[in-house]
Amino acid sequence: MPLVRTNARNRKPTDRPASALTRLYGHARRLFSATLLNGVLGLATFAISAQALGAQSFGRLALAFTFANAVLRLANFQSWQAIIRFTARADAAATIDPSTAAGRLSLFRFGWTLDLCTAAVAAIASILIAPLAASAFDWHPQVTHAAQLYAVALMCSVDGTPTAVLRYFERFDRLALQQIASATLKLLLVLAVALFNGGFWAFLGAWIGGQVAAHVLLNLTAAQTLASHHRLAEWRTCQWRTAVRWPLMRYLLLSNLDGTLRVARELDVQVVALWVDEAAAGVLRVARQLATLVGRLVDAFYEAGYPELARLAAAEDWRAMNRFTLASAGSSAAVATVGLLGFAALGPWFLRHAFGPEFASAYLPTLILLVAMLVWGATQSFSPALMSFGAPGRLLINHGVAALAYLILLATLVPTYGISGAAVALLGLFIVWGSLTALGYQRLLTEAQSSAAGHA
Repeated sequence: MPLVRTNARNRKPTDRPASALTRLYGHARRLFSATLLNGVLGLATFAISAQALGAQSFGRLALAFTFANAVLRLANFQSWQAIIRFTARADAAATIDPSTAAGRLSLFRFGWTLDLCTAAVAAIASILIAPLAASAFDWHPQVTHAAQLYAVALMCSVDGTPTAVLRYFERFDRLALQQIASATLKLLLVLAVALFNGGFWAFLGAWIGGQVAAHVLLNLTAAQTLASHHRLAEWRTCQWRTAVRWPLMRYLLLSNLDGTLRVARELDVQVVALWVDEAAAGVLRVARQLATLVGRLVDAFYEAGYPELARLAAAEDWRAMNRFTLASAGSSAAVATVGLLGFAALGPWFLRHAFGPEFASAYLPTLILLVAMLVWGATQSFSPALMSFGAPGRLLINHGVAALAYLILLATLVPTYGISGAAVALLGLFIVWGSLTALGYQRLLTEAQSSAAGHA
């Protein structure tokens, strides 16, 4: 594992910025290829499900799916963010004092324990909250029961620390293979259901089965990776309680609140179903899935860059960190632009042949959502930079302001403009969030550079 080594006196890392950028593009290239294939497989899964079920039944499946994701976000502590940041700091300290090297393993063990607990909480909550959500959003009984059955998938949704392990040790190849294998299995399950003319419940079972298999495979892959760096005896003897300190817990609590605010993004499908109809919710879900493909390609730079940013921040190499952040932002924006232009040209043909005539109206909302992904691409690298600065509170405030703006836009635009209004509301969210995050990054960078100059 490449590690930025720092001289404790002059804080000049021996690792050069060029090598950090080389690793960024190398890891991003692997993730980009895997994400593209994974996205194509995911779109095929959605297309088969949508064509077999029709807009209304697919909309009901989408309602259950988005509800489950929202519950998981409410319970989740985004542990991968904290684990990567504090592991980078523990390893930086270990280069000076080798006796602190055991801190990394304690963090991983604590993270896994936390993930297991939050998955159990999410599963129980989905069963208890589903009837309340059904009453609030006027669900069909089929949606309520499907949302409760999704508790099976939530119980297995242990992904924070396994993801942190693979990203921190730079095993993006294994992460890519896991994603492709999981997407392939889910597609095969859905295809089998379609070939045997399965109905709503059969497709629900295929979606749940695919999600369970994906998380089981992720955990096995991460465990194998960790075993290659630490002996089993070390894992048994380390005490995860030694990792529990207030800075870590504060970071986790703030990231949990941040994830809670992000739940607002999942409301559009529910609101469209309530104020328009379930078929419109299904169309919006297709638009969201198409935009998500581009968003995941952008995320390749986010995922590959955060561990490196955490190391550069721990080494206090602010110049290299800024160069790295801006390069990631430019690359992400370029990827999003290609996706936007490609769909603008081929979108109508693709929707008609892949999803069917019922979903042709997804073209305009998808275009708007792809513009939102362009904004996300241009600003997303500032988010892991803020996390590397140890400023999750700033991200929490940014998401709070953006979520408020989003809810106002959603309530204002959906009654008049339907699914296109929901797409514009999400675009507004990313504009507000991106602007605030970019400004916050610039401020913290200036403060860090000024502080470093004062100590020089």
